[in-house]
This record gives sequence, structure tokens and C-alpha cells, in this order.
Amino acid sequence: MKDPGYVEIFNSIAGVYDKRYGKSCKYAQDLIFKYTKNSNLKPEVILDIGCGTGALLDAATKVWSNSVLVGIDPAIKMINVARERIPTASLFVNHAEDIPLQDSSVDLIVSTTSFAHWSNQLLGLLEIRRVLSPMGSCIIVEHFKPNFLTRLSLLIINRLANFPESKDLEKMITNVGFELIHLKKIKSYLLVHFKHKLS
Repeated sequence: MKDPGYVEIFNSIAGVYDKRYGKSCKYAQDLIFKYTKNSNLKPEVILDIGCGTGALLDAATKVWSNSVLVGIDPAIKMINVARERIPTASLFVNHAEDIPLQDSSVDLIVSTTSFAHWSNQLLGLLEIRRVLSPMGSCIIVEHFKPNFLTRLSLLIINRLANFPESKDLEKMITNVGFELIHLKKIKSYLLVHFKHKLS
């Protein structure tokens, strides 16, 4: 999978990532836990796409203590930090577009502030469709598309990711064949929840 340059950046900051960005990442992760708080989700297998340093999976152990934890991230140094943090998880150096799991093997897929960095978002969603169990759920939290000045500054420092508009994200999800359950803007984030369409 072609690396658009983000892997090198994340490898270079892996050791200080939580210190620098942990607070904003925790907010995005907490959105998932708040959203699922009153649900009946009891996933046997949880996959975090773009798991980074493993903070979300670590927090998931407190919510779903009996779940098998799996994480993927293309940045090996981020994965190394995650392996120290949660040694019981199965962690792989992989892209969202190439998930090293069997078909229909995951009950809950989560991803926070990773979707905009996927090289090919459509292929990533197709991989989610492949590995998600028939009754499984996927919940993605991503930064809302920033304003023009912010996008310009990110472009200048070569950090401009492919932030989705809510209508474009909804279209992608439904075109892949998912049923959209929930899509909402919360502060500067989009939270989207989708499942397989029931036939």
C-alpha cells in the first residue's frame, strides 16, 4: 500500500505521541464509549484500525473486559509502544486497506482520528465489510473537515489529510453496502456508526 507520508511522521513522534496529543485523542476515544454506553454491544473481538499507541484498546479493556483485542497501524514504532502498553492484544503493522484477519471475524471495529490518513478510504471500507461479522458494528470518529486557513496551514507543513465532509462519508458508507445507523457532528468531530445491511 502506498504510504502518503504519514507513516514516517508518526514513526518519528511515537515516543512522545501520548504526551503531545493524548488529550485530544482521549476526547475522540471517549466519544465512542459515551455513544456505546447504553448499547447492548458485547463484542467477542474488537479491532482498532489506526490503533497508534494502543490507548483506545487499553480503555476498551475496562468496558469489554472479556473481548479479544486486535489493533492495526502502519507505523511500526507506534505499534511498538502499543505492545508495551497492552501486551495481551494482537497488534499488526498493517494499513486499513489490508487487514490481516479472516472474513466476518470481528464484532466491533473502531477507529479514531485515523480515517483521514487512509491511503484509499473506499478500499478501507471494503476491508471493513469483509472482516466485520454479519451482526457487527463499526464506529469511526474523525476530525470534521477544517476551515480554509487551517487546511492551508496543514498543507504548508505537509500534514493535510483527507478529511471527509459528512455527506461524502455517508455516500461512501452506503455505496459500499452498509446501513448507516448514526452520523453526527460533535464539536470538531464526526461520529459515524454503521452495520451490514440486513437482507
